[in-house]
Amino acid sequence: MFGFFKRRLFRTMYDHINGIKVATYSRLVTRNGAGSDDPERNKRLAAAITNRVFGTSSPMHEELSRETVNSCAVEMLTDSDEELFAGIVMALRTMMLLATDRGDTQLMADVSQQLQWIKSIRQLPTETPCPSMLKQLSVTLQGKYCSR
Repeated sequence: MFGFFKRRLFRTMYDHINGIKVATYSRLVTRNGAGSDDPERNKRLAAAITNRVFGTSSPMHEELSRETVNSCAVEMLTDSDEELFAGIVMALRTMMLLATDRGDTQLMADVSQQLQWIKSIRQLPTETPCPSMLKQLSVTLQGKYCSR
């Protein structure tokens, strides 16, 4: 019985993590898209930066220079507002919590490495993963960056 509620909670948490990813992508597209000569390349770059920040990759972005993507990701993390940065960190910490519960050691290692990389760029907020805070950040960031 409790397994059903746990799965539902985890599914909801994944939805909020994805909401934060979409908000991050939307912010990058609108920020980098002004005056862009190639809007499609800008969208691919925004997706690649979002993937870099969240520790994933896609073969669709292989034509983009890793150095460019990495430097843009560092710039985005350095310049992002506190809410977006907190959302990114909260999403990663929640992913770590979910991976730990599932016993997914590879995902735990990947997320841990990602958090260490971000920590080398900027000090991490002290909040621990919390479903209500994750939801609040997801809704706030989507309203802020996706409603344009």
